[in-house]
Parts: sequence; C-alpha cells; structure tokens
Amino acid sequence: MAGTAQRVDALRRAWRNAALRRLCLAAAGFRMSELAVWTALIAYAYSVGGVREASAITVAQLIPATLFALAVGGLIRRHGAGSVLRWGLAFQSLGMVIAAIFLREGQDLAAYAGAIIASAAITTTRPSQSVMTPTMVEGADELTAANVLAGVLHSAAALVGPATAAVIMTTVGSWAVFAVMAVVVAVAAAAVWRLPSVHTSVEEDPDSLIEGLKATAREPGPRIMVLAISVYYLVVGAFDVLAAVIAVELLGKSEAFTGYVTTAAGVGCVIAGSVSLLVIGRRWLSPWILSSAFAIGVALVAVSFVGSHLVASLLALVAFGVAEATYELTSLMLLQRVSRLDLIGHVFSLVEALQMAMLAVGAAIVPLAVRWFDSEWAPAGVGVLFVLLVGALGTQIVLIDRHARVPITEMAALRATPLFGALPGPALETVAREARRLEASAGAEVVLQGDLGMEYFVVVTGHLIVVKDGEEVRELVRGDGFGEIALIRDVPRTATVRALTDAVLLAVDRDPFLTAVTGHATTHDRASSIAESHFDPQ
Repeated sequence: MAGTAQRVDALRRAWRNAALRRLCLAAAGFRMSELAVWTALIAYAYSVGGVREASAITVAQLIPATLFALAVGGLIRRHGAGSVLRWGLAFQSLGMVIAAIFLREGQDLAAYAGAIIASAAITTTRPSQSVMTPTMVEGADELTAANVLAGVLHSAAALVGPATAAVIMTTVGSWAVFAVMAVVVAVAAAAVWRLPSVHTSVEEDPDSLIEGLKATAREPGPRIMVLAISVYYLVVGAFDVLAAVIAVELLGKSEAFTGYVTTAAGVGCVIAGSVSLLVIGRRWLSPWILSSAFAIGVALVAVSFVGSHLVASLLALVAFGVAEATYELTSLMLLQRVSRLDLIGHVFSLVEALQMAMLAVGAAIVPLAVRWFDSEWAPAGVGVLFVLLVGALGTQIVLIDRHARVPITEMAALRATPLFGALPGPALETVAREARRLEASAGAEVVLQGDLGMEYFVVVTGHLIVVKDGEEVRELVRGDGFGEIALIRDVPRTATVRALTDAVLLAVDRDPFLTAVTGHATTHDRASSIAESHFDPQ
C-alpha cells in the first residue's frame, strides 16, 4: 500500500508541474489529432477512389514522412527540442487547415498535399517530447510518474481520436475532422510555445541508420528479430487501409465507420497494455511472440468469416488489437535481449526507420489482397500472409530465445531503485545483463572521494554510509544506488561510500550504464536529471 501511495503522490506532483502538464497534454492532443486525421483521410480517399486511392494516399504520406524523420535529430541538435516541437505542431496545424479547406471544396489533390505536410511535421513531435520530458522533472519518482501520465493520456487519445473522427465524419464530413483537429493541434502548440528549448544530441540520423544496417547484418539475433518486427509493421500498415474495407464492404456501413473499426482495435491495444507486466522478466518470450502472431492471423480471418455481423466483427477487432500489441512488445523485448549493448542504439534506429517504410508496404499490398481474394476475404489474406511470414522465422526465433540470458534476480534488484524504476522493461533487462555481483565486508570503502569513477552501484543487502569531506551525508540500504555523478558528468567521485555491515552490491560499468539509461531514443539529459536529484556534487 505504501508503494501505491508513493506512486499516486508522484503522479500528483507530476500533474502539478505546470510545464510537464502542458507538455503531456500537448502530446495527447497531437496523438488524438494524428489518429483522427489519418482515419478521416483514408476514409475519404476510399469514398473517392476505393481501396486503390486509400492505399495510394497512405503511401504518399508515409514516404515523405520517412525521409523527413531522418532530419529531425539534426534539427533538434541545431535548434533545440522546444523549438522543433513548437514549429512542428504549427506546421501540422497548417497542413490540416489546408486539407480542410480543399476537402470542403472537393479539390482532392490540394487536400492531399496539405495532409502530406501535416504527416511530415508529425515526425517532429515524439522525438522532441522524449528529449524535453527529463528536463522538466524533479527526481526519478516524478520522471516515472511523468511516463505514466504520458502513457495514460496517450492511450486515451488513441481511443478518442478515431472515435471522434467517426462522429464528425458522420455528422459533418471528413473536412471537418481536419478543421477541428487543426484547432486542437494549434492549442497544443500554444501550450508549449513558451517552454524552454533543450539543445542535445540524438541518435536518429542517417549515420546511425547506416551503422544499424551494418550491425544488424553482422548479428544473427538482431537480424531475425528486426525482420520479425518489420513484418509486424507491414500488417499494421495494411490494417490502416483494411479498416475502410471492413467498415464499408464487410459491415455495410459508411466510410465514417472506419473510425469505429480503428477504435475497436485500439481498445484491444489498451487491454494488452494493462497486462503487459506479465511478460516483463519472463524467461521465454518466443511462445508469446509466436502465439500472438497466430492470434493476429486468426483474428483477421475471423473478421472475414463473420462478415456483416457487427458485434462479432468488433470483438474480433478487439482481439486483433490485443494480439498485435502483445506481439510488438514481446518482439521488441527479445530484440533488446539479443542485441549487444554497444549496438542497441544503431539497431533501434534501423527499426524506427523501417517502421514507416513497412507501413507503406503494408498499405500498398491491400489493393492486391482485394484483387486476389475480394474485399470480403482480404483481411483473411493479410492475416494468413502475416502468419506465414512469422512462421518462416519461427524456428530461428525459438533458437534465439533459447540462447538469450534473462537476469531475473538482477532485474528485481535494479527495479527497486529510484533510478532504474523509471526504465521500461526492455531497457531494464539490458542494464541488468551487464550487472556484476560484488561483496563488501563491514568497514570496506567501496568508493573513495576524489577517485576516478568507472562503475555505478546498487545496494542489494546491507547498510552503507556516504561521507563527503569528512561528514556523514546519508545512509544507503537495499534499493539505493550511488556513483552516477562521476559517470554522467565525467568528474572524480564526489563522496566516499563505506560499508557499515557486510553488503552485497550490483555494479554496472560506465559504458553499459550510460548506454542503457539513455537508450536509443533519448540522451544523456535523462540520466543527468536523475543523477542530479539524488546527489548534487555542489
């Protein structure tokens, strides 16, 4: 109960942080708008030119967005995350306004151009937010609470966006979705307009992608798992267009019902998210990967099989959402397990680049599926294709999983610390694999003030004391960590730590510590903010 009370208190403190609250609400508005206009545009294109036009406009949005995403890291380094976020949201709103005006006038090509501007600008939002969040919190608890708050708002927006699009399309028209969401995004831009810019370095750039290609080609484990994840993004891209096919051809509804189809799958994703803790720390992930892949195929076959039965179709779509979210989570976790720590950043940069490319491929195959299997059985065709592709990798996924090491004991010890409590499951596994078990006798000095720092320590058992300039500063017990300042700021040890009793510690070397904490999508700012909250060398 105490732990729950602490988490609730941290969540309240995060909400009371005005800058953090504005950032999270702006991100939620962005996510809601992103899904709403995406759904509306596909539905509109389907009403104009059927599945071919819906597929074509999806691909037309994704290709420029993929290319522009490569430049986002450089923009953040040059202009700061705050500036990139503000102007990115502003251009999203502008693109939506253009699309709304020309959709209202029935000028499709000009409207599509506005939508493409908005989709390219969308790629600035998530990287900017991930860089800014750690600089706005005070302490690891608040950072964890910020992540929870962002996750709750993100999930809510993912459900509200498509459903709102469906209501507006039904009552007014597709153009109104763009008009309303342009206002939402403009409000989001205004909310973050005065937030400070954060100048930092990020890894998502062309050089990192090249290194990612080389690293993935050399390592069989990452290579197979990148393929498995790419196949997942293919089926997600296909579903974006299939949602319109399901709404109109199978269920006999209007194109506006596409929003409700997408919402049903979103409900499944939320359900999967609530049970995701079940797989964190599991020794075997391949059964989860393969069974969820099979479930994705079965769910899509079921959608085709039940045809016009509304309730049965919606239940199948919810099951599809549960299965796809589970597949994504477990595949990413296994990829992180089998990737060398020094290559994780490059490998995940490649995954992020492949994501939009494979979404485009998935959207492009839907017209072929409709041609070969007719609209009724197109979902089944995509589902069977997905199962076959994953099945071709199945034996190798099982072998990769068999040789992956899962440091369950180390994960439990690290999860108890304020620093690593902020890390998601896959990142926690990464740092836990690099941890070494050390024993310190009573009276032993684990670190000395002024020495060169090369390790971060976590207390597993025992009591230690921190001494700075001859004065006792604080005691350390199970769940406490120390040593981050010297690693992050590249300075000598700022205090001495002495064991009061026999103690057991986990030690993580400098490079694995920095790589695991900062991750592939964030920077040293996150680690710096956490370290500063624990121990200020000044």
